[in-house]
Amino acid sequence: MMKIPFRLLIAIAALCASLAAHALTYDEFFDGDLSDDPNAPTALSFDLGVNTIIAATDTIFGDPDYLTFTLAPGQTLVSIELIDFFTLSGFEQSAFFGIGDTTSWFSGPFNFNPAIQPSGGLEPTANHLISGFLFGDAEGGTFGTNLLDLPTLTGSSLGQLGAGTYFFWFNETSDEDTFELALTVTGAPVPIPAAAWLFVGGLPMLLAAGRRHPVGRIV
Repeated sequence: MMKIPFRLLIAIAALCASLAAHALTYDEFFDGDLSDDPNAPTALSFDLGVNTIIAATDTIFGDPDYLTFTLAPGQTLVSIELIDFFTLSGFEQSAFFGIGDTTSWFSGPFNFNPAIQPSGGLEPTANHLISGFLFGDAEGGTFGTNLLDLPTLTGSSLGQLGAGTYFFWFNETSDEDTFELALTVTGAPVPIPAAAWLFVGGLPMLLAAGRRHPVGRIV
C-alpha cells in the first residue's frame, strides 16, 4: 500500500477547509476595530448562512463604525437580527444604523463633525443612505426581529438586499454601546477559483505518479 506523504495530507486538508463555506464571525474585540473613516470602511466578506458582527460604538472616544461588503449575483441578505445590545451607562439604550449603496454613499462629500476625532471629524448624512433606523433596548421589539423590516426614519422599511455593494454605519450619539448582529445570506455560493479545482483534479495523477515512483525505494 502506498503511503501518502504527511505534508500532502496537510495540504489536502487545508484546501478542503478553504473550499468549504464558513459563515463569517467578526468580533471587534478580537479581530480589530472597525474603521471610523467613512472614506475607508472596513471590507468584510459575508458567506452563505448566518454571519455575526460584534462591535462597539460611542461618542466618548469618537468611534463610529463603518464597514462595506459585496453580495455576489444570486445572493441576498434576507435578515439582520439583533442578538445582544448593551449600553455602558444603561440610559441611552439605542444606537443608529445607517445603510448605503454605491450610488448613495459616494453622492457627495461627508460632513465635518468635530466630535469625531479618529476619522478627522467626517460622517455621512441622510443623503448618503438608502435606509436609517434606531435599534437597541429602547426600541421595543427589535430583539429577535429582522431589522431590515423596521420602519426607517422616513417611515418605510428597506426589506432584503440583493446583489451589490453596501455600506453600514453604526453610530451612538451619547454613550458607548456594544451589540451583536446576525446577518443571514442566502443564494448561490461564491464560485471557487479555477486553480483550486485544477489542484484537486490533479491529485489522482499525483498519487498515481507516487505509486510508479515510490519515495525512498531502492532499485
